[in-house]
Formats: sequence, structure tokens, C-alpha cells
Amino acid sequence: MRSKGFTLVEILVVVVIMAIVISLAVLSIGVTGRDSQLDEESRRIEGLLGLLHERALLEAYRGGRMPHAWLIGGPPGIGKATLAYRMARFVLAHPDASAPQVQSARSLALPSDHRAVRLVAAQGHPDLLVLERRPGESGALRTVIAVEDVRRLVPFLGSTAGEAGWRVRKPSWKRITRVFARS
Repeated sequence: MRSKGFTLVEILVVVVIMAIVISLAVLSIGVTGRDSQLDEESRRIEGLLGLLHERALLEAYRGGRMPHAWLIGGPPGIGKATLAYRMARFVLAHPDASAPQVQSARSLALPSDHRAVRLVAAQGHPDLLVLERRPGESGALRTVIAVEDVRRLVPFLGSTAGEAGWRVRKPSWKRITRVFARS
């Protein structure tokens, strides 16, 4: 006949299960806390790097040392296109690098109501050409920039600047390179 209560084995099994559950809970809380701190720190570092890149572009422009092209690379989502658009807006808004506004600028930021900002946002600035992937025949976004789109560069770069004194193009070179590799 069995007495009321639990056996030693049953109690040990329950204690072991509780220990496993508690340790998993503690580990998940600890890892989650560190992950969020790492994410926050990586976002801060990415922001600082973006600021450094912006400053390098601004200093090159101020000093009259703008090369004919900048290659901006890196993994997706780090702000390459944002940096390119900020530089394009700034150069198109201030075509004279020796102007006092350029020399005193602390960043590439422009007011949102500036004419160049509005024209670039609408992709209507006559001195800006943006090459991006477009939908193909199936309606899905192509994986590369099409050759016919790249050919638009020839007349664009062969003509004089319409407004700002600069001709700016913003292509995705990684995607263009794949197109030329296939040709």
C-alpha cells in the first residue's frame, strides 16, 4: 500500500525540471539584454561612420578635390543611397564650392523646403540621373539595372549642366557590373 505524498525520485525530477526552466529563462533574459545593447551600439557606430563619410565628401567638395566619381560600397541597409542623395542635393543646391554657405556648412543637410531638395525627391532635377532597377516583363523587380537604362548615361553625361553646373548620377554599380559581365 502506498502512503500519501511524493517519492524522492518524483521530487528530484520536479527539481531538475524547475532548474532547467529557470536556467533557460535566465539565459534568454541575459542574451536578449546584451543583444539589444549590441544592436544599439552598432547603430551608433554606423551613425558615426556615416557622419565621417559625409564629412569626407564635404571636405573634398570644399577643397576643390572632388574626383570624377565616388564609389560608395558596403552591405545593404547602411545608408549608401542616403549618403549619395545627400551629396547630390548639396552639390546641386550649392554649385560653387567657394560660396560662404558651403565653406560654413557643418553637414550636407539642407532644409526640406529647399528647391533642390524638392526636385531631387521628385526625381525632376535636370542635372540628376538616377539609375535603379525597374520591374521587368513579369512585373517583378529586376535583379540588375538593364542595359537600356545604362545607355541613358551617354546623352546625359554628354550634355552640359542645365541648372546647377554639375551633372550627378546615382547608379547601383554592383548591379551595373553584373549587366556588363553578362554582355
